[in-house]
Amino acid sequence: MADPSVLVLAAGLSPTETNDADAVPDDVFLQRMYDAGAKACFDVLGVHAPGFKAPPEMSPDQVAADPNYGGHRFFTFRRVEDLRNVMVRSGDAGRQVWLTEFGWTSDTVHPAYAWHAVSEQQKADYLVRAFQYARANWPWIGVMCVWGLPRPDWNPEFEEYWWSVHSRPQRQSTPGLSGPQGGQARRHPAVTRRMEGDPVFRSSSILPRLKAPTTYRSPPPTSRAKSPKSGRPVPASSASQAAGARWRSPTPSARSTAASSRPSAP
Repeated sequence: MADPSVLVLAAGLSPTETNDADAVPDDVFLQRMYDAGAKACFDVLGVHAPGFKAPPEMSPDQVAADPNYGGHRFFTFRRVEDLRNVMVRSGDAGRQVWLTEFGWTSDTVHPAYAWHAVSEQQKADYLVRAFQYARANWPWIGVMCVWGLPRPDWNPEFEEYWWSVHSRPQRQSTPGLSGPQGGQARRHPAVTRRMEGDPVFRSSSILPRLKAPTTYRSPPPTSRAKSPKSGRPVPASSASQAAGARWRSPTPSARSTAASSRPSAP
């Protein structure tokens, strides 16, 4: 029996330039979903929005025109707007978008990610500014989930470690927090800004929900079956067709054949 109280969230679409039998770009895949009648099968669209090297305010047009930022429309947090345009063209402007994963990496260890690494301070800045941009410009946005908080067993050899927002202990070799930066006594700047009362972070969590304006009405849940559980993360190399597969960070010169992939997180 379908549960009418369940909110069905479509599995997060992830960007890629690959367009072949294995994968298609996220906007193409979304259009095919609508063409196949998927509009009647979910309540909220899930999207992945890695910022890559660009600041959160940088548009897809600007990023596509600048090879320093990857030279493709999807190398920006605002790629979400391209997907939103697909929704509007498909008559689905009344539905919310949730970012099931977004963020920036400071990874200079793994070549597939190092080209778009930012500093920890930039990461903190961009996360806060991303929430601010979404609040000011996206009345259709719902939940925004930062990727992420680290598992205790992660260390700098794990590429997920570098996406994480966390504190690093003083003079401790805590598993997952030891390594080149493990001895520094500091809190991550994004966490510090929240603790100091930054208005973006009003809840006790670093993952606030942004409320849509009162003129926006999210569609009520319908009598559809529960969405299947999707493991994290959805791969860029398979353009969101398979939830729970491995995500790859494309490089500007070989976006279709990135060599590094994320181990699955819990």
